[in-house]
Amino acid sequence: MTEERPDSLETAEKQDYARLKAAYNIACSNIVEINENRAKLTECLGTALTLVENLLSEMRIANVVPSSQVVFSKANLDRAMLKLLGKMDASKE
Repeated sequence: MTEERPDSLETAEKQDYARLKAAYNIACSNIVEINENRAKLTECLGTALTLVENLLSEMRIANVVPSSQVVFSKANLDRAMLKLLGKMDASKE
C-alpha cells in the first residue's frame, strides 16, 4: 500500500475548501438575484392589480356591469397576489 503524504492531504483539503467557497459565493449571488427578481415581479403584478381595479372602478362609474368571467378573473388575481406576497390567510384557502 502506498501511504499518502501529509502535504497531499493538505492540498486536497485546500482544493475542497476552494470548491466549497466558490459554491457558497455562487449560492449567495443566486439568492440576491432571486430576491431582486421577486421584487420586480411583485412590483409588476401590483401595477397590474391596480390597473384592473381602476378599470373595474371606471366601469362602475360608467354604469357598466362586468361579466361574471371578469369578476371571477379579478378574484383569482387577488388570490394569486396574496399567495405571492405570502399574505394568504389559511382560512381563505
